Amino acid sequence: MALTISKLYALGMDLEACITAVTEHPRSVLELPAREGAQLGSRADFTLFKIIDSNLEVSDSMGKLLKLSSNFVPIATIIGDSHRPVKFPLPSLTGHIT
Repeated sequence: MALTISKLYALGMDLEACITAVTEHPRSVLELPAREGAQLGSRADFTLFKIIDSNLEVSDSMGKLLKLSSNFVPIATIIGDSHRPVKFPLPSLTGHIT
């Protein structure tokens, strides 16, 4: 999900549109009920991201290259009442990911 958000952001989508694209749109395709966001008393289920500067070159499913100047990196997940830091190996932020 982090790489997908990073690619959408690099293509010029604003942050809110990026989040909608990777949360609400997949839910609707899978015919899952819509969520109204965080509500007092409801079960938490989300990921926290940090946006870092990068110089990473990535390719899409058609092989087209895209340079990321910002990269979304997951730092923690919140599921129910459990907070878990993400142990995510950071790629070289000046490399190439396919």
